[in-house]
Amino acid sequence: MFQLHTNDATKLCDGLSRREMMRVGGLGLGGLSLASLIKNREAGAKQGSGDHGAGFGKAKNVIIFGLVGGIPQHETWDPKPNGPQETRGIFGTTATATPGYHVGELMPKTAKHTEKLAVLRGMFTGDNAHSTSGYQMLTGVPHQPLNRESARAKAPNLFPSMGAMVRALKYRGESMPSAVTIPEHIWNDGNIDWPGQDAGFLGRQYDPWLVKCYPNEGRFDMP
Repeated sequence: MFQLHTNDATKLCDGLSRREMMRVGGLGLGGLSLASLIKNREAGAKQGSGDHGAGFGKAKNVIIFGLVGGIPQHETWDPKPNGPQETRGIFGTTATATPGYHVGELMPKTAKHTEKLAVLRGMFTGDNAHSTSGYQMLTGVPHQPLNRESARAKAPNLFPSMGAMVRALKYRGESMPSAVTIPEHIWNDGNIDWPGQDAGFLGRQYDPWLVKCYPNEGRFDMP
């Protein structure tokens, strides 16, 4: 069996033994056959260089909204109109462009465009702290340990943010950053930034540009 679990949150493939690598390699090859290899090659040959296959998507840019404090799911994306009165919320629901799907009544304009959305209602972190659950949402890796409010970015919790990974894989130099954070980092009481918002072990050169905005003063600061 390939051992994936580790207590080291920054462990990559370089720490695997040769025996484990041979084992997982054997498992992978055991699932292949000559027929499947030929079929995959033929399928690849038929695809054009710009064709990524069905379902790949066409998005070239992504905007991630970090709604600190959040909005209640049961009054927005996942209403429970038939639930107990004490838990279903005070607002009603609105039918959407997607048959059978309703959103909260405060989202009538969004309801018209749900055929363009993918609403994920089954995501959870198993972490009840803002700082450490935020780290998992931004990096895809659980914080070690869980449930630590006002956690700081330090080993072993130094995995890069999604924006930092984009910068590392699609680095454009400093003239045109491929990842930007505005208007500030997410932070808790005491101005303690959440971990997982920078490049971590990839190196500071891949940190997303932080453009601090001051709307009351009508200005912003560039890196």
